[in-house]
Amino acid sequence: MAPTSPQDFDRAYGPGWQCVVGTDFSSFVTHNHGCFMHFCVGSLAILLFRGAVNQAREANLFPKFEALDA
Repeated sequence: MAPTSPQDFDRAYGPGWQCVVGTDFSSFVTHNHGCFMHFCVGSLAILLFRGAVNQAREANLFPKFEALDA
């Protein structure tokens, strides 16, 4: 079942996620390996990344995202 609240998302994927949505922005972020997505739907850009919370403790708790060829 998909997470329906921020608390559900944190329980499923761990804390520290940030989301930026807009049509004209730039970014420079520090993120965990394998926890960064940037994509567009029409002119709307979505940036989703997980910042460092406690990397040592959570290093192997969550699966790595696979890159998709566009």
